[in-house]
Amino acid sequence: MRSVERCPIADLPVSLCSRLDSHSFFGSTGFAGVWESIGGTAVCWMLIDGESVIAALTGVEFRRRPLTRFQAMPDGCYARLYATTRVQDERVRFGQELMSAIGRAGYARVYVADYFHELGLEEEANARQYETLVVDISTLGWQPPDAKLQSEIRKAEREGVVISKLSIPEQFDGSMQLMAKTEQRHERRPKYTREFFLTLAELAVSDDRIKWLHIERDGSPVVSHIYFVEGTMALNWQIYFDKEFSHLKANQYLMYTAARSLAASGVTHLNLGATPPDAESLRSYKEKWGGVVHTYPMVVRKSWLGKFV
Repeated sequence: MRSVERCPIADLPVSLCSRLDSHSFFGSTGFAGVWESIGGTAVCWMLIDGESVIAALTGVEFRRRPLTRFQAMPDGCYARLYATTRVQDERVRFGQELMSAIGRAGYARVYVADYFHELGLEEEANARQYETLVVDISTLGWQPPDAKLQSEIRKAEREGVVISKLSIPEQFDGSMQLMAKTEQRHERRPKYTREFFLTLAELAVSDDRIKWLHIERDGSPVVSHIYFVEGTMALNWQIYFDKEFSHLKANQYLMYTAARSLAASGVTHLNLGATPPDAESLRSYKEKWGGVVHTYPMVVRKSWLGKFV
């Protein structure tokens, strides 16, 4: 007989952690654990048949007494279903069983982004349709189609822009400076703490699916990008830059070079991330890279109490 159980990731058996980690980045225990640096609890919802875990969904709980919300995964990242079957109908059924149990768990709010259409959420009453622009970078010698963008990339090459993987001892502080300047430019407070980013940077040392790339000029930080690799898709998760160096065109060059490097490693699509409805200039810029719309359901459930917070 099947049952569903919730378990903190810290209490999972090592064998299951290994399976989750190898299956997916977004569903990995290490990535879920990063959010504990800002007060989250990394958890795993497991579908159990007899004594075997046949499906699992990792996520993060955030508590504000007496309310708890569940997210898979936070801030523009996606849910990934681990399942022991490759049969699509069975996978969706497993996912629906997990989601039903999560819905009965008493969370004030539940957010689940099903980019990969694994959980059968499209017809759910609480599902919203989200969009992100995705670029096919699989073609040999891929170039962004926009002529001006190509010219800017060549300009950066002439400027001798050099890209490196983020080095924590030498470059982390500079990356945090870029983060602070970017958030200040947008007139908003930083969303994450220094401890959060340090935890992520430390995970990147052991998990190559995190690509944190950095550019400096004469010792000054210029631009930092963070990419998450999920199978054959890479999500451009964060971009931080100093506008004083905009003449270098380093931001454009970094994305282009990252795309070429990712394609060489087997990534076929670069996900540019969701765009706020009122950010038309940002959407236009993303379209210059050849992005096309990918639509996916996001379930947002609220308990009667969760509707008031």
